[in-house]
Amino acid sequence: MRYDNLKPAVQKILHGKNRQEQTAWVAFRSHFLFESEYVTPGRGQEKGAVENLVGYVRRNFLVPPPEFDDYGALNAYLSACCDRDARERRRGGRTVEDLWREEQESLRSLPQKLPAACVFRSGKVNRRQQVRFAGNWYSVPPRYVGQVVTIRAYVFRVEIAWQDQKIASHGRSYGREEEVLNPHHYLPVLLKKPGAFPRATPILKWPLPPVYEAYHRQLRERREGQDGTREYIQILMLLQDHPLPVVTAAVEQAATMGVFSYEAVKSLLNGQPEPSWRCSPLPVWPNRVDHFDRLVQG
Repeated sequence: MRYDNLKPAVQKILHGKNRQEQTAWVAFRSHFLFESEYVTPGRGQEKGAVENLVGYVRRNFLVPPPEFDDYGALNAYLSACCDRDARERRRGGRTVEDLWREEQESLRSLPQKLPAACVFRSGKVNRRQQVRFAGNWYSVPPRYVGQVVTIRAYVFRVEIAWQDQKIASHGRSYGREEEVLNPHHYLPVLLKKPGAFPRATPILKWPLPPVYEAYHRQLRERREGQDGTREYIQILMLLQDHPLPVVTAAVEQAATMGVFSYEAVKSLLNGQPEPSWRCSPLPVWPNRVDHFDRLVQG
């Protein structure tokens, strides 16, 4: 395969066709068993077909510029464009799709296990439960404070592992000095120190529906000290195992019924027909009027 001296592959251009390749690139092509060849810098004619195809894709797939909400939708669109083009465009009377099927018979099979398309780094978790990568900070659960962890940085996400066990996953930030925090990593600590809850940055940045803060306010009014906040933190911890809309519906239902407790939300969340927190009904006496009269009369 011929390449244009891209930095992920070439660390240094040497004399002639010689190149000092990146270590990760050598491992990648060794995994798939192919050789690489590099064109002469500044000689576009050595890869004219590639340059022409770039222009073809731009004119046919990206004019006018498409708009999508995320890269997943953009990739799906481009994949569909390539499939359509392969069925319609012809070379020598045959479609690109036909030529591809013929070529597949001569190709080596893919390895059973593909290499991870990521950058590996190591880092130490600080006392704020964060590890640094590429100028930004990413959170981990509290038990890993002080531990050396492995960071796997993909294009759109950052995974953090300890002893081959994944302990955190975040969307990757390309800013500088940003904190990418998972509030669930801090709830166990805040449960022990509820006084710090109102000022906790992960909680302040958590975009929860307004019903949660209203429910928290009612819990504080009905509990002494920090008990209301503790129960609220327990409710938030339910979001780790249940989808946000489901827990939100349980919180709204509990608020509508006028019951404010962690047990109430948990019971509604589990769909219990008669939650344990519900009061027992008053006994009904068949002849309660006659019974009252007898009590009055002695």
